[in-house]
Amino acid sequence: MPGTWKAAYDAEEVEPVNCPLCQATTSVQLGQEWSLNIVQCTGCSLVYITPRLREPEKNYWGDKEAALRKYGPIFAGLRPHNRDRGYEDHLARIRALKPTGRLLDIGTHCGFFLRTARNQGWDLYGIEPSPTNAALAREHFGLNVQTGYLEDGAFPAEFFDVVTLIDVLEHVPTPVTLLQTVRRVLKPGGLLFVKVPNVHWNLLKYRLLSKSPWRGSFDFFDGREHVVQYSQATLTKLLAQAGLQVQSFHVPRPVQTGAWWRKVGRAGAWNLARVAFF
Repeated sequence: MPGTWKAAYDAEEVEPVNCPLCQATTSVQLGQEWSLNIVQCTGCSLVYITPRLREPEKNYWGDKEAALRKYGPIFAGLRPHNRDRGYEDHLARIRALKPTGRLLDIGTHCGFFLRTARNQGWDLYGIEPSPTNAALAREHFGLNVQTGYLEDGAFPAEFFDVVTLIDVLEHVPTPVTLLQTVRRVLKPGGLLFVKVPNVHWNLLKYRLLSKSPWRGSFDFFDGREHVVQYSQATLTKLLAQAGLQVQSFHVPRPVQTGAWWRKVGRAGAWNLARVAFF
């Protein structure tokens, strides 16, 4: 059932899919995690998961009690979120290009990014498919967050100056459809900010460590939830197909959690990625 990770999945729990970008039916397998195949499209080079879990995004829906146990101190203002520093960096980049106007955060979860964006010059909106998470964002942060999907048509055309997709697009099974809807709700000259994992980094980790004694400690692709894996090239193709144009790329700071050696490793990897991928 959604919300429960497993080491392997039965046929009825997964679904085979064509390439989410070009709909090609042929691919080559790059790896496998949790019985899910990581493949690369032979037509457009997009890396994606097939077969993939059915409705993988619902693993984030959860229940209110579990969310309060996990995030209660953050809701109460007693401690920061471990992504706050990254959120501030994102907002600084956005503010340099679009310092005012209406900002929509898609897949806003419990509202942690939007609560960081308050009082910075934008009129804030959010949309979140999980009824529980959307309600928590409204209840604890007083945010204007609607429950549902952007494709449901909750907003008029050319309404937003900024749209953000932060750690969301990799979860979306139909990214072209979503981005076409983003383009519809963006004003002419509007800004879309996207944050996704870099598939080349995931592939590097997989090739270096997949046969190591520590293999079981890693989830290289997060394939149970990240159903599409992007590179700069394939993300550019995806955005172009939706009528959007890339202005710039950058490597964001890592989310720092866990033991000190993990934090040191992530910091070193971040600096390496900044050199290797840009």
